[in-house]
Amino acid sequence: MVRASSPTAALCDPYLAIDHVEEVVIVMMGMSLPSAVVASVGDPRFASLELDLGEGPGWEAVRSGQALAVADRTTRDERWPALSAAVAHLRLASAPLTAAPLSLAGITVGAVEVTGGPLTPAEAGALHDLSASTALLLMALAVHDSALERSENPYSRRVVHQATGMVLRAFRLSSQDALVLLRAHAFTQGKPLVDVATDIVERRSTFLSASP
Repeated sequence: MVRASSPTAALCDPYLAIDHVEEVVIVMMGMSLPSAVVASVGDPRFASLELDLGEGPGWEAVRSGQALAVADRTTRDERWPALSAAVAHLRLASAPLTAAPLSLAGITVGAVEVTGGPLTPAEAGALHDLSASTALLLMALAVHDSALERSENPYSRRVVHQATGMVLRAFRLSSQDALVLLRAHAFTQGKPLVDVATDIVERRSTFLSASP
């Protein structure tokens, strides 16, 4: 099995453990963040074209919230005419491709695309299971502390801590991962962390209803 050669590309390693997966590309798209290829093992040009053109199986997976399989990434597809035309000039090897959204708690941060061979139902299930943990890792990369989060107000710190505990229990996460998810939720809402935390603590938010 091919292994990733850098710390960022190591995000791909769990996917490479799935039978029939030979190449992996992890893409950031969504959350009002600049779209980018975050990690790859194999040829990332197909995913890069998707980002440039705004169409393709990765975008479709993000928009629909569902995994999408194509029999051959090099075959012309009427759903993505610009991508199909551009791919024709890349001389990519023919290969089945599956794109899956990277989502957790209703927050989608990107997509993972794997190629190699058609996935069995069990392998597709493994791909889905990995996507939530990868989404959390991308959230940690994308969302950082802000001045609003570093408030000296004791109430602010207390309510964020309380909301983090509620997220921890709802989604069965560590305290660190729960705080990352809470920050990502605040980012997507365009609100200060303390305001989102207060809404959760006072039961005005439906965020926890997205828990499994």
